[in-house]
Amino acid sequence: MAKKPKPEWGKSYPGLGGEELVSQEQALRLAKRANVPASRMNSFLEELFDIFHEFETKDYRQRYETPIGSQRATLEELKKLSSQLQERMSQMDQTTRIRIAGHYEAKTLSHELDAPPDLERRRKVTRSELPQDRHMLLKRDAEHVRRFAGAVATTLRFLGDERRAKGGAPARFAPLRWAADRLAGLWEQYTGLRFTISRKRGKDKAAAFVATALKMLMPGATGANIATALRFAASRRAAEWRNKTPPKKRGVSAPEIG
Repeated sequence: MAKKPKPEWGKSYPGLGGEELVSQEQALRLAKRANVPASRMNSFLEELFDIFHEFETKDYRQRYETPIGSQRATLEELKKLSSQLQERMSQMDQTTRIRIAGHYEAKTLSHELDAPPDLERRRKVTRSELPQDRHMLLKRDAEHVRRFAGAVATTLRFLGDERRAKGGAPARFAPLRWAADRLAGLWEQYTGLRFTISRKRGKDKAAAFVATALKMLMPGATGANIATALRFAASRRAAEWRNKTPPKKRGVSAPEIG
């Protein structure tokens, strides 16, 4: 009999935010492959590093993702606890509420951006803490519990609905395919040329650009992994091209990307 999944409370993973996956020098070499002019270099590099950073997050989640069963168990428990707290906070008698507010920390936390907008202004005017400040902060935190409870319930409802890799393509390399598609789009944007895969040696500059970047992002990826990602990108770009290109009229050619 299989064990019932349990929440993975307290489980920690290696953190993100270490060294860059791709150096500035490597990025500049990619820009050279795409013949990016100096006037567009900054915007190219900014978009390129955006792709790299998002890939890192997606790849991290694939490597360390908690099993769906454990996620569901965690959400079920959080849903129960947060709903109970939300209900009790709304049912609290006024005397108890006033007593709690009297001991409430009357200051916003460093990361909070949604504090009452006039809180600091009124404090500066009066040069003191106002009793109603504490009540305002307590009311706001009760709203935070309500918002958290709602987010947990919605997450639980949609858990498992994410599209999984099909056709035998391992989910582990989903971030690689995503990056290939984004990099192919970047190639098209800065070269004005469609991303295609050519069988002719030396004619495959687009695929070489993307493959080089993918190898920087995932050095352990095999040639087959890279090839699969390139085919995925070519398929996606071709579909996007078909969707945005109007049917050709007789004697009129399709427009170039620019």
